[in-house]
Amino acid sequence: MTPAIAHRAAPARRRAPLEAARKHALTCRQGRSATSAARAAAAAAFVALMFTLCPAGSGAQSRPDIPRLSGPVVDQAGLLSAGERRAVEELALELKEKTGAEIAVLTVPSTEPLDPFAYGMKVADAWKLGEKGRDNGLLLLVAVKERRARFFTGYGLEGILPDGKLGAILDRALVPEFRQGRFGAGILAALGEAASVIAADAGVSLTGVARRPPNPRRRPPGAEWMRLLVLGVFLFPLLLPGRRRRRYPPIFFGGGFGGGFGGGFGGGFGGGFGGGGGFGGGGAGRGW
Repeated sequence: MTPAIAHRAAPARRRAPLEAARKHALTCRQGRSATSAARAAAAAAFVALMFTLCPAGSGAQSRPDIPRLSGPVVDQAGLLSAGERRAVEELALELKEKTGAEIAVLTVPSTEPLDPFAYGMKVADAWKLGEKGRDNGLLLLVAVKERRARFFTGYGLEGILPDGKLGAILDRALVPEFRQGRFGAGILAALGEAASVIAADAGVSLTGVARRPPNPRRRPPGAEWMRLLVLGVFLFPLLLPGRRRRRYPPIFFGGGFGGGFGGGFGGGFGGGFGGGGGFGGGGAGRGW
């Protein structure tokens, strides 16, 4: 190669590494750009997923579990004894039979994440206590953690049970008992007073209003001899001689004892309780 040609080829050789370096840098920048774009896309997808899930979680929290209406007493907080529960059930059944109005009590450990009023309105809307067209339902909600009790009245009872009267009932009948830890007694007394107002407006009287349940430690009068009588009737045919025993038909107690009490409550509350009444937010609440 002549010196002139070598002189001209030298710049080309020097430019070759520079071109390769520029191509390598361009490739690296393109790779970094692709990586950055992939990371940005992944971040955007993650953010979109979080925005999709968060409202669903918030919505679930704003829709608390509403217990099923199984009868006039739904005691999720365990505040009522067996006797107090029966007394409220008997009062509610008698009121329903004589006036058509329906009363119920719901006790819960807490209404979180809602406040007691918002939670109670959701329960009232779901249960729909009272008769369709008459809206004569009354709900008593007791929230233990919030230390709040509140009446919710159906449209049809707002005239005879205005907010002021319900507040006075809570002040007089429920709050003093609750402050002494006698929750069942306070619930029964408050519902009894409200039920008596409904009954008086309908021109009827209730025999079970504010009736205290019997002391569980004491048997009612006559319980012991009644038990002995039933036992004697059952054992009498077994103690007779064989021939005379055949003259007496076998004695069965399966349908007589459980039917009158259990059947009335199951049919009266389980099948036809709630589902027709409307609520508009009337009522009154108190703390203790």
